[in-house]
Amino acid sequence: MLGLNRTFQSKIRSNLVKRRFSTKPYVTKNAARFVKDGKRVQAGLWLIGTSFCTFGFIVRGGYMRNIRFGTNTIQWKGEGPTPKSDQEWEEKFEEFKIYPEYTARGRPMTLEEFKQTWFVNKSAMILAPGAFLLHVLPMGYFLFRGYFKRPMIQFCAIYTGFVATTGLQGYYMDNHRPGTIEGEPIPAKDRHQRAIHYALIGTYFGYGLWMALNLFRKSPDQTKSLERFFALGSLRRHLAITTHFFFTLVLLTGYLTAGTGSGRSITTYPKVGNKWLPAVDDLDEDTYFLENLLNNNKLIQFNHRTLGMLMTGATGIQWIFLMKSKLGLMGKLGFTTLFILLLGQLHIGGSMVTKGMQPEYTMIHAANGYLIFATLLYLMHLCRKPNPTVLRKVAAELKKSNPKKYKTIAKRYPKQMAQILN
Repeated sequence: MLGLNRTFQSKIRSNLVKRRFSTKPYVTKNAARFVKDGKRVQAGLWLIGTSFCTFGFIVRGGYMRNIRFGTNTIQWKGEGPTPKSDQEWEEKFEEFKIYPEYTARGRPMTLEEFKQTWFVNKSAMILAPGAFLLHVLPMGYFLFRGYFKRPMIQFCAIYTGFVATTGLQGYYMDNHRPGTIEGEPIPAKDRHQRAIHYALIGTYFGYGLWMALNLFRKSPDQTKSLERFFALGSLRRHLAITTHFFFTLVLLTGYLTAGTGSGRSITTYPKVGNKWLPAVDDLDEDTYFLENLLNNNKLIQFNHRTLGMLMTGATGIQWIFLMKSKLGLMGKLGFTTLFILLLGQLHIGGSMVTKGMQPEYTMIHAANGYLIFATLLYLMHLCRKPNPTVLRKVAAELKKSNPKKYKTIAKRYPKQMAQILN
């Protein structure tokens, strides 16, 4: 048994080394692998377009969720042509007053707010078919003309699968609501179904943007500076904390809060009432702690805000160290942008607590969250690992051309140099 355990541990260590510096034939993920020569710009612009069309849905959703659209059945449909005169707007507004959306902000809506809501609601008539056509038509054209190579065709199949899965899951969510009673008002959508829906949308957004970066940015095999590579390795380690831990949890708790009005559950944050932490009486004693984590509005909202603050604090500390490294202009600019966006997100969240859950704030909060997501994707793409053969070649050339600098780098980064040379 002890021998098997040692063998298992040895295999894990071996796999970790191979994963870090693979000795197997290396395939670079650059534009030449995915599309024919001269077609990367067209394909990249298509993916940028689909990603930002999805971004438009996210911004619209952030606004509409806070006035009961997307949460409960829309009793006011906003049907008919857009009013053209003041009298027609007044007539529509009077019709609107009989519906629950009229007081969804916690107070009666004004005529100007009604006009704003009307136009945002009608935007779906443009965004929905526009997003579908923007996805299907260029992709079909590129495939027909043979612009895409095999890996890109596989990507298109998965990318389109996300669209179909999101649509089918959204349809299921709309038509299967827990607690539905015939003759009674239709209840809100299931919280966890909504979280899955938002996660699918986020995956579609990130997957397309990542491939666009593959098409627009150069291969990591063009690395020419060991100091830059080591600085990017430091960025990669920092992102493991910022992205893979904090941002994943912030997104999950954010998806669970969206559309539930849970932002109103803690209006005294960072305190929970008179306490600094959620108390036992804030939890549902009839359910398990895990169920409270996934269902209790106070606990979810407290976790979401606290994790956001911790992520921002960790990013600020990382920013201080990374600004002193040889990260390069784009790396430093990207990480600075991330830190500024996170500070802005905290400010928006604070405004939502102090000034109320207004749709404008939730819209900006959702939009800024996905700008943070896009910035993280860019930084993750920036610090991709190059072929170890390339690094050994760069090290050999540096040792030959500038032995003094080579010794300085070897002394400053002994472990990293040993990994490259071995």
